[in-house]
Amino acid sequence: MTEPIKIAILNDYELVVAGIRRMLEPYSARVKVVETVVGTAEVDRTVDIALYDTFGRPDLGIARLASLVANPGIGNVVVYTTSMPAETTRHLLELGVAGCLSKSLSAIDLVRSLERVHRGEVTIAMRSSGGPADFTSPDLKLSYRESEVLALLSQGMRNRAIAKALYVGEETVKSHLKSIYRKLGVSSRGEAIAVAFRDPSFGEPKPMDEEGL
Repeated sequence: MTEPIKIAILNDYELVVAGIRRMLEPYSARVKVVETVVGTAEVDRTVDIALYDTFGRPDLGIARLASLVANPGIGNVVVYTTSMPAETTRHLLELGVAGCLSKSLSAIDLVRSLERVHRGEVTIAMRSSGGPADFTSPDLKLSYRESEVLALLSQGMRNRAIAKALYVGEETVKSHLKSIYRKLGVSSRGEAIAVAFRDPSFGEPKPMDEEGL
């Protein structure tokens, strides 16, 4: 009998990690989550695939991806995201990433895509966001993109930095912020951040860095 593919899940948020793990559990004979990494910790175990979630990571965490690709204990690195411009996808493939998979994929399609990567196929399976595997903030009633904007806002990032991180225009960020304020019933960035820090979806506050100011 073929051994299941060994998977490591990497994300900054425990809620997301737990959700992906649970989604893959029915297919444990085909893929097995052997390690979960929250935050900046390294992958300690030898794995076939590192599934790297880009949620809330400025510039997709390119430096971290490069480190994962160079790790001899990781067979392949796969980016797990909601949407991605074609130019960015090409850049990630040039970096050595073996696949870019959409969060709107069903569990079985995610498993099949991981199996293709494990067979040595470069796999791009991007769909529009909004599927059941997308991460949203159910308690806060935010969409995926609004959740991501709020997560970056909570890291101390300004509109221009958020726009750069998400590959969108500043006007798009402003539009998302207006929607976030309305849904949260707040009127300022500080109030929105305070609400985010009280919600378990966003974990503990992170320190600001100079780039985010």
